Amino acid sequence: LSPASCPWLHVARNPWAEQFSLDLAFAEVRERMVRDLVDVVEHYPVDGLALELQRAVPFFELDEPDRAGHMNDFVRRLRCELDRIGAARGRRLELSLWLPTEGHHRVLRSAWPERFFGEEVWGLDPATWIGEGLVDSLMLSLYAQDLDMAAPAAMPPWVEQARGTHTRVYGCAMNLSPRHGAESCARAAAAVHQLAAQLD
Repeated sequence: LSPASCPWLHVARNPWAEQFSLDLAFAEVRERMVRDLVDVVEHYPVDGLALELQRAVPFFELDEPDRAGHMNDFVRRLRCELDRIGAARGRRLELSLWLPTEGHHRVLRSAWPERFFGEEVWGLDPATWIGEGLVDSLMLSLYAQDLDMAAPAAMPPWVEQARGTHTRVYGCAMNLSPRHGAESCARAAAAVHQLAAQLD
């Protein structure tokens, strides 16, 4: 497989890795991803799905004009399938999406300087997901490789929008382990506590 033979596959390279991802601008890619995720839910007694949207390179090419529209279509399809299965089980199956913070984007920009990273480029549209009741929780993720790890200076506007809805917003740190050392772990813990206080 290569981007030349598979237009729905694109690759980002840096000095340490070559990372492939599927292009969600293609309807067949979105359908296949939903089908694979639903297959897990149908065969196991899970409480829902948690998708770490901050783990991949951008889901679209930079010249794709309707990134948010394609991502919203993917999330709506997934919500519809979860509701279908949940109705048969007599309970709501939850959908949780993990989102990057600016520190995470900063790390990714240092690894892939030819790409711009940000919510709008990734097609992330939390305001729509909250407004339509598509998600049950959103996780703002700090990144351990961000040497300046700290809670964002200002919360995204959709955080306030989530107040009074059934969508919960949490803070977390990812890729953090003892190998990062006690100082990094302590800094991460302080940042998560600060983030939690801002979300309270």
